[in-house]
Amino acid sequence: MSDEDDKRAAIIRTAEGFLGAHYLAGTFGAIPDTADRYAPDRSIRLLNGLWDWPTIAVRAAQIDNYEQRTLRCCGRYAVREVGGRRMQWGRASPSPDAAFRQWMERARGAPENQARSLANEPRMFRARTPGFEGRLFPRRHCLVRHGAHEDPDLLYLGEDCAGKHHFDCVGFVCCVLGTAIGRQVRYGLAGVSGSGNWLQDGNTVYGHDSAACVRASIGDVILSNRHMALVHSRGQNVRIIHANGDSRGVEITGLNVPEEEGDRGSQTWGANFQVIHLSRNFLRLG
Repeated sequence: MSDEDDKRAAIIRTAEGFLGAHYLAGTFGAIPDTADRYAPDRSIRLLNGLWDWPTIAVRAAQIDNYEQRTLRCCGRYAVREVGGRRMQWGRASPSPDAAFRQWMERARGAPENQARSLANEPRMFRARTPGFEGRLFPRRHCLVRHGAHEDPDLLYLGEDCAGKHHFDCVGFVCCVLGTAIGRQVRYGLAGVSGSGNWLQDGNTVYGHDSAACVRASIGDVILSNRHMALVHSRGQNVRIIHANGDSRGVEITGLNVPEEEGDRGSQTWGANFQVIHLSRNFLRLG
């Protein structure tokens, strides 16, 4: 392998090391209540037990004052092995109201540092896969400036956020590349502040469609005005690795994935699709 092949392989190994990480807008790999070395300005905290119904958040990561909102991680609830769910009161079948509210009343009296999991509750509140039992916790997603929830009837049962890295799509790509090549990378989506930096250091645009992805090398960047990812494997069936929205977190998928209903992450490419081929200079290979 050439030195460039080695560097690109290192990018993919770094990215794969974050598989299963959670999605939270504004984050670059932060772990709750841990100093974030890559982006200290985007630190997050773990909510161990907010039991009030309008603001409930148990074992959920939160970022404060991001674009005038307080955001909470949804715990990649839609991933099969997690087995969580998005619940809209009055629309679920069967309705989880009675069982869940009964659990809430019991949990409300527990010490905040001993937040109760849903392992011994009705099956609708349990993870399905062995090894994940008891790791589902309820949380609201977004509080706007004045403390009101964006949708008072919407609730997520997601994976425990303790010890988990958190990214959004931009933060994932930037953190992986920065870690692998040994320098800070804080570039943006196409058409927003910082996007022009992708064309520095000799990087080139391969194209604006899926055919360009076929030509791309592993570790190259795909970006639009809505989403960002790394090329994981090349060829006719291109695979990408990315922070794939609130419902799924970091995973490897095909180029086009359906958008999860209600997902705050952006999983479709939108306009200004670009494939950025990273240069040897960007990769610090001289």
